[in-house]
Amino acid sequence: MKKQTKYSRPNNKHIDIKAVKHLLAERGERGWTIARLAKRIGYSKGHVHNALVGTRKSFPVIEKIAQEFGVPVNSLLIPSPIETDSSKAA
Repeated sequence: MKKQTKYSRPNNKHIDIKAVKHLLAERGERGWTIARLAKRIGYSKGHVHNALVGTRKSFPVIEKIAQEFGVPVNSLLIPSPIETDSSKAA
């Protein structure tokens, strides 16, 4: 059974935290508040805050933010490491 993290996305991809930091920087450069961004993408301020700086990286929220900023969604994903039995041996 594959191990999943809370940042996982289907198809063995994970959200790249560096890319999320880029989205956070983009928001700052535009001078947008969390509230303004949330309103533009149709999510609550709490959801947007958690997606950008919190511990709950919701892919649908991050995907909407990326679309709003014109960032390709594929650039937010990295392949998941494949867990093997040999990696557990120590």
